[in-house]
Amino acid sequence: MIAPRAWQAEFLARHAAHADADFLLVATPGAGKTLAACQAIRAANATQVVIVCPTTALRTQWADAADAVGLHLDPRWRNADGAWRADVDGVVVTYQQVAQAPDLFAHHLRRPTFVVLDEVHHAGESATWGTALRAAFEHARHRLALSGTPFRSDARAIPFVRYDEDRRCAADFVYGYGEAVSEDVCRPLAFRLLDATLRWRVDEQETIAAFADELDLTDDARRLRTAIDPSTPLLPQMLRDADALLTKARAVIPDAAGLVLCDDRAHARATGALLRTIAGEKPIVVLSDEPRAHARIERFARGDDQAPRWLVAVNMVSEGVDVPRLVLAAYATVKRTDLFFRQAVGRVVRRRASDPADLVATVFLPADPTLTTCAERVEVELRQQVTDEVGATYDVEPPPGLARRPDFQPLDAQVEPGGMIVAGVHYARAEVDAARRLLHELGQSERALRHVLEFVRRERVGGAPPPPTPVPAHRRVEHKRRALDRLARRWAQLRREIDPGYTWPQAQARVNRAMGVRRRADAGESQLDAGLSFLRSELAKLARDYPEQAERLRIRGSVEGIEQRLGTST
Repeated sequence: MIAPRAWQAEFLARHAAHADADFLLVATPGAGKTLAACQAIRAANATQVVIVCPTTALRTQWADAADAVGLHLDPRWRNADGAWRADVDGVVVTYQQVAQAPDLFAHHLRRPTFVVLDEVHHAGESATWGTALRAAFEHARHRLALSGTPFRSDARAIPFVRYDEDRRCAADFVYGYGEAVSEDVCRPLAFRLLDATLRWRVDEQETIAAFADELDLTDDARRLRTAIDPSTPLLPQMLRDADALLTKARAVIPDAAGLVLCDDRAHARATGALLRTIAGEKPIVVLSDEPRAHARIERFARGDDQAPRWLVAVNMVSEGVDVPRLVLAAYATVKRTDLFFRQAVGRVVRRRASDPADLVATVFLPADPTLTTCAERVEVELRQQVTDEVGATYDVEPPPGLARRPDFQPLDAQVEPGGMIVAGVHYARAEVDAARRLLHELGQSERALRHVLEFVRRERVGGAPPPPTPVPAHRRVEHKRRALDRLARRWAQLRREIDPGYTWPQAQARVNRAMGVRRRADAGESQLDAGLSFLRSELAKLARDYPEQAERLRIRGSVEGIEQRLGTST
């Protein structure tokens, strides 16, 4: 029997004392919630067990985890089989199977049954799934719902999950990412950003925009799609940087591997071909519509130091699939919901007992404003779903057709390093360079980078600054516009935390009034200076009046990072 970790033991005690049939466990990806659920089943002395999970690939993983605690589950049972085998303790099925035959499962629940609903937020994706779950498992003795990320319900309430007045899930036990890192359950996480000015064409009209520029939804989607296109320079540079870091990581963890999250089938194949050129070896490319795709992921997960180093996938490993040897990822998809982003980066934070405690998991991504904000918020510990300060941007992506017209053509990108986000703090490129110089002088490895960055930020070290170089006016305006956009996002986020009814359009309009313009794009340098002054004053006032909310959102560190980046640039 595997001894539970401290958090798992606390969860087991809480679950054993829970009087209701329903219990929701929210545990950060990589923390071991699958094993915790199996231990809860064993502790409850359940007569029979049903595990419901999102995908077929996870069925075998669940059966393997259950076997470790002495439970024999059948991951290959089909609805057509009818009866369960007498020599098993239960079955592992998918939500789709339950939706197809809820009465069959209700029939099996005549005996006392322990039901586990894995990644239960998936049950809200289809109205029929929720109805089927209630019909199938209404009479279960225990229903344990699991999720790697807190979630909300804006349309369909998921059966057996309690919600608060804001339609956010009310978890019975939460184990967050910050706790997991402090207890050496998960690796610390860093984000490396690539900034760029991008160029694309639609209907013979070219558009040029930097990530700092404010765009409408259509061009915002086209900008990111241009960034991740293999024919433009940003994605090749991202993959080169990631492969170089993976080579260093394998000196410490010989079987270390990397993941590239792609957008669709064609994109994955093109990215795989590009990566083969860069890394000098053929990556494993897995597509959900290919036969034995799940088996290929399992073989990759079991690989040793001679196995392929890179896995290129579309969606398939964004949630639930366990590949502990992954230590870094390249985020090359246009999906920008907070839920998908957190699940995706969760693939690289799982730490094995044999791994060095100070090895940092790294995610490379374009400096897209929405993705950057997601990265800044990953380590913000909230009991419920993170506030969506830009409304639909985090929950509903623009329709794919907006960015994928037949005449849409990515053209080019001028790429430059965009700094790093470590522990929720955005470090400017100059700070990263200073930290690396100091690491070299001290003879320390890159694994100590996080602590040296904190030292650089605190002491402002890095040698005598070079004489200032005049910054062209257009670049100065661009940097100020970028800083204003980021400060506006943080201010709106804090306002939403204080007053949930305050919307992003209201925040935008208020900042524009302070600048004396109707549209942000019309602002000159003096108007941008007025906007920056307004936001600095407002953030300082709100942080002073609402210190708890500001601390929870790590406003101070984030604002310092934005200001430092602005000062370095201008």
